[in-house]
Amino acid sequence: MQLMRWPVEAPLRPYIESIWVFESDQGVPESSSRVIAPNGCPKLILSFRNSLDVSHRRGTQIGSEGRLHVIGVWDESSIVSSPARATGSIGIEFHPEGFSRFCGFALHEIANRVCDADEVFGHLGRDLQERLANTPSVASKVRMLQGFLIERLAKTRPVHAVLDHVSRRLRLTDGAAEISSFERETGFSRRWLDKVFQEHVGHSPKTLAAIFRFQRFYKAWAMTPSSNVLREDILDLYYDQSHFTREFKRFTGFPPGKYAQADNEFGRIFYRPDPRSLETGFPFVQENGP
Repeated sequence: MQLMRWPVEAPLRPYIESIWVFESDQGVPESSSRVIAPNGCPKLILSFRNSLDVSHRRGTQIGSEGRLHVIGVWDESSIVSSPARATGSIGIEFHPEGFSRFCGFALHEIANRVCDADEVFGHLGRDLQERLANTPSVASKVRMLQGFLIERLAKTRPVHAVLDHVSRRLRLTDGAAEISSFERETGFSRRWLDKVFQEHVGHSPKTLAAIFRFQRFYKAWAMTPSSNVLREDILDLYYDQSHFTREFKRFTGFPPGKYAQADNEFGRIFYRPDPRSLETGFPFVQENGP
């Protein structure tokens, strides 16, 4: 089981958080709890080998092999599974406000949902899936996906600069920025900001702040085998221990103590740097892979 990072083309860097390729000889390991915690990023996921199924409190959605899926911003956990055979997926994760540049509808329509690309992009999505299916190498698939997004970028609707400002502040402060302060900084009411965020992110600034607060601890957990990291500096961003426990359970499905004891290596690898990129400072790219 491995995760490789991929360079983002220059025109897309303001909008994309990361591009990765996940590969495994035996699918998503059943020994792992396979929990995916929300990180505030809309996603494009191409399952180019094997299928990936996503289970959540409303049921299970099947990510069929060869299909390109659009995943909105989630504010709850999900569990990923697959048949026990060779598996490969490409993921493009956008900044919370970034995906809005590439589509023409309100993102609250796909919040907490997994959608087919043709549902989001119409005939362009269907054509893209066909071209991806006929493209043999992983590197070529990644280039094709980025090329599609660059073409879309030239035809998309404008986004209010306030959206970028507020989203970036929430991200850089780990969700600690006071929501009320944005009214003073921007001159816009909280009601207006909520409306813009529902349109271009899918959730309110308050929900996004809660996700970023949680991610501060989740990233630390992913980088260390110690369960104590979940208890360090909790009061910096939470009212008290019970507030932290409620939000942790909301975003993982488990209380902190139980989750810290679980094996979730699948969840950890999405937060660890690719060791092959450390010498050059750039992500490892397999140009001639299968």
